[in-house]
Amino acid sequence: MSPDSIVPRIGRRLWSLVTDERGYAAVLTSLVLVPLMGFAGFAVDVGSWYSRAASLQRAADAAALSGVVWQPDFTTATNEALAAAQRNGFVDGVDGIVITITNLGSNQLEVEIVDTDADLFLSGLFLDIVTIGRRAVAEYASAVPLGSPANVIGFGSESVAGETPSNAWSAMMGQCSNSTWGDLLSIATDDWTSNNDCGTHGSNPYHEDTGYQWVIDIPTAAAVDVKVYDYGSCRNSDRSLNLPQNDDYNVDVLYTLYAPDNTPLTFDDNPQYGSAVLGTDALGCAAWTTLWTTDGTPGEWMLRTQVFDKSGDQLFDDLPDDAGGQNYFSIWADSPASGNYCLTFNDPNCPGVYAVDWMPVRTDPTGSPAVFYLAEVDIQHRDKTLIVNLWDPGEGMESMEILDPNGNAVDFTYSTAYKVTGATVGTTSAAPCSFSAYCLDVTNARWNGQLVEIRVPLTGLNWSSFSNYWFQVRYALIPGQTSVDWTTWGVEVVGDPVRLLE
Repeated sequence: MSPDSIVPRIGRRLWSLVTDERGYAAVLTSLVLVPLMGFAGFAVDVGSWYSRAASLQRAADAAALSGVVWQPDFTTATNEALAAAQRNGFVDGVDGIVITITNLGSNQLEVEIVDTDADLFLSGLFLDIVTIGRRAVAEYASAVPLGSPANVIGFGSESVAGETPSNAWSAMMGQCSNSTWGDLLSIATDDWTSNNDCGTHGSNPYHEDTGYQWVIDIPTAAAVDVKVYDYGSCRNSDRSLNLPQNDDYNVDVLYTLYAPDNTPLTFDDNPQYGSAVLGTDALGCAAWTTLWTTDGTPGEWMLRTQVFDKSGDQLFDDLPDDAGGQNYFSIWADSPASGNYCLTFNDPNCPGVYAVDWMPVRTDPTGSPAVFYLAEVDIQHRDKTLIVNLWDPGEGMESMEILDPNGNAVDFTYSTAYKVTGATVGTTSAAPCSFSAYCLDVTNARWNGQLVEIRVPLTGLNWSSFSNYWFQVRYALIPGQTSVDWTTWGVEVVGDPVRLLE
């Protein structure tokens, strides 16, 4: 056989071998293609699961926020949470969706939404069931309590159950009183005048016919007496000697009590409990008068106080009887016939009594420094800013400070938020700051007719060291002088009252 005949045979064999290898690669490729397609499908499914999880989280967040505002009414909170989840496309018991709602306390709610049968695409070749779940915890912050951590507020020079008098009364004035006299919400005019002329001046933008709101916070199911000291208008001729002699002689206060309901973030829709009561003449002067006994329902009872003229008319007529009225009083919530005094941060069964948003105050400190409870700012607000509004503050005093619950003065900034027409700023030297480096100079009637806004950053405070959360106001009196200060305090915390914790 010649060499020439061998070459074609070798070429045919090489070609056959090459042809066989290519077939082998095709087989390998077809075998590998299945898991490759599975991995690709799994990647598609993972993206789908991430999208589904995000939808579940949004729905859980919305449900928790919608439901928590109805706490502690857990039934209504649950229904509202389920409704919110449904609006976001998730219905309990439908298409494998399971929604679990947990009561975490009077102002917290947990919502968990689980999809027990998430969609499977190509990964269905390897998996039977995929479960995806997301949860959210929401909390609402109640209104900041003002003025008292006890079951009594504004008991001035009177002793309650043997306790030392607070030297601070709850105090309101007639609508035609001088606009710089201290009651920010009741007085209707916005112009300083010595004639108390209610009809010829502009309107106070802060004036509220609805007056002030006080809360009787009853923690347990028990009947509670709602008492008022110096309940009537207590005209001078009828006063007892142990009460302040310049209390009201021409302004009555209307007291109206409202029962709790299932909307804790607002009192506007609370049902009225019994009938409103209007104090007249000497009725209730120099004594505690029980206006109502609650029916045992726990929760936040709202007491509204409004000023009326001598004739029982809220439309002040600019007559002499409407000129410069004033009335101060105290509020006490107590178990019937017990006569107890208690503090809410020491006694979980103690009914709290405090103001909401604004509080009218008459202070008459007997020594310096004088310290008064301002507001309870809970630890949930630790990353926010506390705003303290002081109307016409510090008459006859030297300086004012804001104290943390440990009694340490806190740093703050301040500015004028509102000033009545004609109000002037008194001359002053450098801030006297008698007790710390952080104070508001109030000498020489510096803030007469002005609303001072103080901003306190709550970050950086040693919250873990506080045994309670009551911030305070400290007055430094001018040496050798006494002071009577009619003023209005307001407190708010900057930030959403409803928030997600998780």
